[in-house]
Amino acid sequence: MPAGTRAVVRGSAVTGVRWKDGASFDADGPGTSDIDLTLVGADVLAAFTVTGSYLPGVHTRPMGEEDPDIAPALADLRAELTAMAGRPVNVQASRDWVIQLRGDLIGQPYLTLIDSEPPA
Repeated sequence: MPAGTRAVVRGSAVTGVRWKDGASFDADGPGTSDIDLTLVGADVLAAFTVTGSYLPGVHTRPMGEEDPDIAPALADLRAELTAMAGRPVNVQASRDWVIQLRGDLIGQPYLTLIDSEPPA
């Protein structure tokens, strides 16, 4: 990941329920729910194709089962994370203010896994 990139988990892995239908995480059996990983920072957005973005340079679509080719430079990372988690991992990228808007103002929680500045 580029320097200054944060990694956050969003979605049902954090809330415990799917936004589409309100079903609980892994409602269809162990390992059936995916994990939504968002890489936060300006530089990581360049890893996504223009067609892989909702708003180029600001917020991408998730690279996952449906769109595996929208961030070729992150394909190995996604494959490794999926193998480690034993379930699909979707990877997308956003600017910090998008995550703040969605989390703090709209109430879509997230869990920071990697902060942009390592502890001293």
